[in-house]
Amino acid sequence: MPQCEHCGREVDLPFECKFCGKYYCLEHRLPESHNCPNLPPKTPLGGWQTKKEMAIAHAEEKRGKFVSEGELHFIKEGGKSEKKEVKKPFPTKKVVGICLVVLVIGFLIWCASIFIFNMQNHASTEDYVQLTLRDSSEFEVDPTVIEFGDTEYTFDYHFNTLWVSAPFQRTYFTPIEGKTYRDFGIEIKVSKVASDYISDYIVILVKPIVNNYMASLYYTKVNITLYETKAVNISSGLINKTNQYWFTYIQVEHPTFVEPKLRIRTTSQSKEYYISTWTVIREFEIEVKVYKIESNYVVIYVKPLY
Repeated sequence: MPQCEHCGREVDLPFECKFCGKYYCLEHRLPESHNCPNLPPKTPLGGWQTKKEMAIAHAEEKRGKFVSEGELHFIKEGGKSEKKEVKKPFPTKKVVGICLVVLVIGFLIWCASIFIFNMQNHASTEDYVQLTLRDSSEFEVDPTVIEFGDTEYTFDYHFNTLWVSAPFQRTYFTPIEGKTYRDFGIEIKVSKVASDYISDYIVILVKPIVNNYMASLYYTKVNITLYETKAVNISSGLINKTNQYWFTYIQVEHPTFVEPKLRIRTTSQSKEYYISTWTVIREFEIEVKVYKIESNYVVIYVKPLY
């Protein structure tokens, strides 16, 4: 069985010293533990130099010294100085890291844009009023009426045609699924064109694109209860002028019917007019259009002519 060259102890797996070539036990395996005769001097970093490393160091010492200054190494040799530029290795990890950061930022921006678009689209959809209109040519159906601000809109669907009415105006569209129509200050999206066992029908989405459509045409909406007098200030859109008017809704009773009348009064004069739906009165520097007449109220629109 092999023995330790230092203490003579028998060992199963001896350690060979790389400096003297002899075998030692675990306790004396290091060169300083068995006072190795071939122990080399320590390097400045504290490690041991092998014979090969010592030879390389000795050869370099003969050729000259290396002195580092920044990114250049100077070799001083016989009073001469020579510059040698040391190339830095390509920063692969840094480039990969930057690419990953750019990809992550791009992905977040893309996700943010989709999120904002979805939120805007969702909010926009919530502004719409959904209407289901059946073909009134198949049977009698009352028109669908909705109000946006100062304007009342009526929707009819018959003979595959969508009729849209606003005060004193009427138009029509041939509804095509997915199409969008704009008129009278509203936007109409045709969501569905179909038919079932009852009739043909369409589903539309409606929203205002003008808050008060009639006001955008310089009309002021006035609701007047029967025998009520309502004061209204009418301002001109062309000149800085405001006039005050008083409107009264009255009824003249006949033996078999009742006839509605509208009284218009200014600070200096007053006049009464028999009225019906869509009656137009142009007097006192204003235009009055009668939109709706009921037994207990009337709706008119007033526009300045000055």
